[in-house]
Amino acid sequence: MTEQGAVPAVAVIADLVGSRLLPDRASAQEQVLHAWAEAHGQVCGSASSHADGQAGTDETSAGTAGDQPPAPGAGQVPPWATVGDEFQAVYPDLPTALRALLRVMLALREPVRLRFGIGLGHVTALADGQGGPIQDGDAWWSARAAIEAGHERDAKAATLEVRSAAGDAAEDGEAVPGLEAAAARLLEHLIGAMKPRERRIVRATLDGVYQKDVAEAEGISQSAVSQSLTRSGGRMLVDVDHLLAQAAGRPTRTGQEHR
Repeated sequence: MTEQGAVPAVAVIADLVGSRLLPDRASAQEQVLHAWAEAHGQVCGSASSHADGQAGTDETSAGTAGDQPPAPGAGQVPPWATVGDEFQAVYPDLPTALRALLRVMLALREPVRLRFGIGLGHVTALADGQGGPIQDGDAWWSARAAIEAGHERDAKAATLEVRSAAGDAAEDGEAVPGLEAAAARLLEHLIGAMKPRERRIVRATLDGVYQKDVAEAEGISQSAVSQSLTRSGGRMLVDVDHLLAQAAGRPTRTGQEHR
């Protein structure tokens, strides 16, 4: 039974993989918050821009002026740090959440990696906390179950798990069948297999950077950029991002359109 005041939403919990082994945990946490806040702003339509100035002009950015996101509320909350090495965020739908996490995973620099738990259900805003909102709801229970499942599957890997709340079993976080779980696993696998340069190239492409500018930044030829996108599976990730944007009702343009 849905609580009064609860809204449909996607809750996301993330924690640092192998945080105790990181040479500078504070720096790693800052990197995560910066990358995630930027990604959240891009897919949810805020004015946030690429921090290093590589995102190109408004005409080529991943978000467009036509994006009109829902107002921030219980069903859409930018990322915030909670306790220890954990982070949380809320999205209005799964496609938007996956687009944001795709960008975060591509942006993080080794050895910083995140394990994600995505929960589908409802959230209820209870109060405003000092570091972030205080919320409840079965989406959060499912997200917790998802991140625990990812840890059990591989404690040393950056995993991406999805769980759904359903009826009386919501507290247990039932596994999501079909397309949702498959999409998450494929994103996890493709990004996990990429080399640092390949990730940077895909990330820049999603930001709408022209291939010639990506080539100049990487010190390689434009042809090498195109080959990298094909070889690494990056072009497929860009296509997936387009499909997810369409599913969420958000237009998108990327540098892949500018050969």
